[in-house]
Amino acid sequence: MTANTQFDFDLKCGLLDDVLTIVDIERVMNTQEEQVGGFDLIWKNGPVRLPDSSTYSSLLGCHNNRRTQVKRLAKAAAKRLKTAKA
Repeated sequence: MTANTQFDFDLKCGLLDDVLTIVDIERVMNTQEEQVGGFDLIWKNGPVRLPDSSTYSSLLGCHNNRRTQVKRLAKAAAKRLKTAKA
């Protein structure tokens, strides 16, 4: 893949990073995640539903900050791995 702008480069690298995070080779996720990077879970034994208090019925097409979400996922995984080793 080639990129012609810095934004395009960042977008493509983020996409690859998110895909490899979903593959979860290191087995750090707990399978309860509803969002990984820029991807949203939409089906798990049936459609994933948002809380009743939500205005929207889906997160598809919504802006999500993948960097914030990836940091949150990394912190949760680190905490889970730390307690598993103890």
